[in-house]
Amino acid sequence: MRLSLFLLFFPLFLFAQKGPYAPYGGVFTPKGQLKALLVPVYFTNQPQSNPNFKNQDHYLANWDGQNPNMLPNPIDLKTGRCPSFMANNSSDFEPENLSKMGVNASSLFFLQSQGQFQFTIEVFKDSMGQAAAVGIDPSGGRSWSDMNRKALFAMMATNPNLPLSHLDQRTNRPNFQFNNQNTAPDSLLDYVIFVYRYSPNWSQQPAPGMNRWLGSGGGFASPGSIGLESYQGYSIQQGFTMMWGSNVFVHELAHSLFNAPHFFGANQAVGDYFRRPAIGWGATSTIPIFQLFNAWEAWYMGYLPNLRSLELDFGQKEVLALGDFCTEQEALRIRLPQGQGQWLWLELHQKLHPFDEHAWAGQQLGQLQLSGTPAGLYAYLDDTGIDSLQQIVRALSPACNALYPINAAGNYDYTYIQEEPKRNAWGNPLYRFQRLRPNAISGTNPFFFFRADLNQDGIIAYNRNYNGGRNEGMPIIYEQNDTGGYSELYQSFGMQGVEPLPQGYRTQAFGPGDQLWAGGNPALVHYPKYDFRKDIQAPYRLQDLHLRVLATENQRYILEIERKAIELKEGQDWAGEIILPNCSEDEQVDLILAKKQVLQLRPSGTANRSLQQANGSFVGPTVLTLAQGSSCYLAKKSRLYIAKDCQLKLEKGAKITLGPKAKIIIEKGGELIAEKEQVELGRRAKIIKK
Repeated sequence: MRLSLFLLFFPLFLFAQKGPYAPYGGVFTPKGQLKALLVPVYFTNQPQSNPNFKNQDHYLANWDGQNPNMLPNPIDLKTGRCPSFMANNSSDFEPENLSKMGVNASSLFFLQSQGQFQFTIEVFKDSMGQAAAVGIDPSGGRSWSDMNRKALFAMMATNPNLPLSHLDQRTNRPNFQFNNQNTAPDSLLDYVIFVYRYSPNWSQQPAPGMNRWLGSGGGFASPGSIGLESYQGYSIQQGFTMMWGSNVFVHELAHSLFNAPHFFGANQAVGDYFRRPAIGWGATSTIPIFQLFNAWEAWYMGYLPNLRSLELDFGQKEVLALGDFCTEQEALRIRLPQGQGQWLWLELHQKLHPFDEHAWAGQQLGQLQLSGTPAGLYAYLDDTGIDSLQQIVRALSPACNALYPINAAGNYDYTYIQEEPKRNAWGNPLYRFQRLRPNAISGTNPFFFFRADLNQDGIIAYNRNYNGGRNEGMPIIYEQNDTGGYSELYQSFGMQGVEPLPQGYRTQAFGPGDQLWAGGNPALVHYPKYDFRKDIQAPYRLQDLHLRVLATENQRYILEIERKAIELKEGQDWAGEIILPNCSEDEQVDLILAKKQVLQLRPSGTANRSLQQANGSFVGPTVLTLAQGSSCYLAKKSRLYIAKDCQLKLEKGAKITLGPKAKIIIEKGGELIAEKEQVELGRRAKIIKK
């Protein structure tokens, strides 16, 4: 079915939706104006739970423990303003003020909602009308929910007559069923944020075992179980608990706002996949190469009015212009023809806005000043199973790690020197890596952790838990260069640590002249799942989609997107378990090896198993399967090599044709599995067994 590209530009929130609708939000609708109450909380000195604890002995950046009012440093005592933390009123969103605010939750939501959501805070005030922190003794408490209850009672004692009606302007918790932007008050405060002067790394904990409480490492998107308490006739049921300086607010809020799964390797979560990303961007990603929501998240919150969705028929071609993701709110998703429902997402990042940049750009790492993220086109596969905004994703679900970043620099086999690694100034292990031969389909790249049995116990630790767990691997930072030495490239940070890059290396973003297709490196294949019970990763399915970046025009990329037979015009090494589908769904050729070109089926050198195999590796076999009804043509004088322990397998109804003087060469231990009638030999074509 061909879908009109232009009909798929759609405005959001123009009409009420019936039934579940993701942009309505879970905890609130991220539209209009929402003012939250911010409550700074500190632990009193020498509490009963630990008389040795004193605030002045425990440093916390930007919250001075010796400040008489005990407020976080950014909060103005008299006015309560703290726009560097979050906006306080609508004037903070005026251009001259917004530019000073920097990156925080208020400015991020305002930017990506195109100004449609103003998320502000009001700091708790004492009975004199001044901004105030509340002090509590943690004695007797066993959780942060208990601490929030103590903080609430302290608030009542500090200001029993605090005006609260202006903080109840909505009917709480739409739960994706209605737009609560313009709803009536409900005697529940719209949102309350408890922020604590606390670190789990302090030598003296305010209460024994506090650093092991759930949320101590950052926070969680709830005020805890204090909803039965009443303050001036109002209850608190929606909100947030966070540790100052933890930078988890947007991440944890996303879980309750739109049920965000852990994407791009956040929390070390890999879910139903073997790959563990090292970089990403968005609310719940790992190292953020952009300080933005990704396009999937923006779309799901109703913030991407210029999303284009494209599904092509075989033989169909489209040429279109793609504008900047950050400044134009444009993105493109293309249905993978043989991707089992998956999408290919494309975002153009030209770094036209300060937020469209690496979170660590400009920071000093030892003697190195970190560079920014390369500008260009970024691509990722989407296996969330969410096709429409009427589908509500679950935070802890198979959608975990279902976004797969594609590195334009290609996939390779790597090896590393097994030694105690040196560490950089931030404590990252710098294993010495050597990049080996290209492995376009099943290889890896610095966008992912290198999966390896680091402790030599015969297992590469794998944990499916959707909330995170131990998944063994290490970042590819320190790589051998073209002189034989090693360079700290930091491509695993989504940047480059040296300029220029060593010979043979390139930027990790797609640019003019680049292509993305099954015959290139990286090869365009679908994102396979991993079955931990059987310790098997599903085969890669080749895609007949061919994407070219033709040119730039008026700060837009001109893209050509076509579905056609996969033609290998240059030699390729393929490794891993691979399926050639019947792309055309008829008798047309699906895979062509061009004249005089060589395709080698060889063993992969990249781990895709958790358990050590009989040969000592963690790598599955290489098998190229021609699926039922598919066909392959080897042009004149082309050669297909089947290496030891590799197979070419033809399912019933599949066919391979050898043109004049073409050859299939089967090395000792290799195997061709086909019926005689499935292989057609042209003039002087041969099958050679060694």
